[in-house]
Amino acid sequence: MRIETKPVVPVSNEPKSGQPAASSAPPAPAALTTPAAVVSLSSAGTSATAQIKIKDMPDPKVQARIAQIRQQLQTGSYPIDLDELAARIADDELARKGD
Repeated sequence: MRIETKPVVPVSNEPKSGQPAASSAPPAPAALTTPAAVVSLSSAGTSATAQIKIKDMPDPKVQARIAQIRQQLQTGSYPIDLDELAARIADDELARKGD
């Protein structure tokens, strides 16, 4: 039995001489690099974006608790119950399997 092999194709476009191949990508059009091509939001769009950000922010009490936990994690003083953590990991695995 004979196995036909396909010719080996180089992974890159660089020639074997070690010189990089010339880029065939065209340069960006001048119209895209001018200040007129820059998009900005109107005042209505800016205020709508601000309202969404305010509405999506968590409660200040929650933010304070998150900041406290973050600081405790950084200092290494956050208490971790390893038995509880292991139980939740096992429960998560069972839930993923559907058992």
